[in-house]
Amino acid sequence: MCNAKRLGSALGIALLIGFAVQRAEGEQIKSISVSLTPYGTATQVIVGRGSTVSATVNFKSGAPETWGLKLALAEWHGGAAQQSVHAFKSPHDETDLVNIVISSTNKETWSIEKFMVKGDALQCLVENSGLPLHQLSAAAPGTTYPIPGGCPARPAPPKPPALFTKIHFNITTGGDDLRHDSDAKAVAHYTNGQSETFLLKAKDAGSWDNNSNHQVEWPLGVPRDLAAFSTIAVTLTSHNGTFETDDNWNIQSIEITILGPANASACVFKASGNPFVRLTGSAGTVNLKAKQGCP
Repeated sequence: MCNAKRLGSALGIALLIGFAVQRAEGEQIKSISVSLTPYGTATQVIVGRGSTVSATVNFKSGAPETWGLKLALAEWHGGAAQQSVHAFKSPHDETDLVNIVISSTNKETWSIEKFMVKGDALQCLVENSGLPLHQLSAAAPGTTYPIPGGCPARPAPPKPPALFTKIHFNITTGGDDLRHDSDAKAVAHYTNGQSETFLLKAKDAGSWDNNSNHQVEWPLGVPRDLAAFSTIAVTLTSHNGTFETDDNWNIQSIEITILGPANASACVFKASGNPFVRLTGSAGTVNLKAKQGCP
């Protein structure tokens, strides 16, 4: 049996097998492609004629599947990548893969220095290395690698976008008040084409005096994330009494925030000016673009 001492560092033999799993996100594995590279010089025959190498994948459900990596008439030279593709008889989920066995019928003794298996999105399934990791010989022709095994911890999957359940309006009136018999509404327009109306001030609910601040909060019809908001239209509607003309309203500042569980919040819109906007009978609506002015 060859070992590191017999071969020497220049003639040591290593094996690199990388599996690129051909699957789309959320689909089962249908086939695997194998790249096997013996470690050695280009002129050195690592596994010669008469020897064969095979791979076997064992599953939690279904019969094992074996295919040849090297035929008897082929020669494997050091540093030359050997390619193989195997299609499973039926698709398998990644968690159904138990292990992979590398087997050799050979006269030579050769060493595996590094063994790697990769899955969809190139995530690690198996990663082992050593000097040598394993040796294959007539007396010990096979070695088994659990799936998964030896891999670094995978990063946590990205968190889904936060969902919010309330909307909060913080509005400061400037130098022209919102009259007691006027009303104000906000209409949230969503990216899916839907909309939702929120009452800011009801008719005859008292005036919003000059330089006063008012805060209004409403539940959302359904939980939504920040990306769902497209625009918010704030509208003044006058209900003129005897001898009254249309109302005018100066909005000095406005901040719109959505709120969620565990004190979660996100800015939808924020602006101020002197005034930020003046709403009148002939121009009673201002359209606010979502996320404008937010930190």
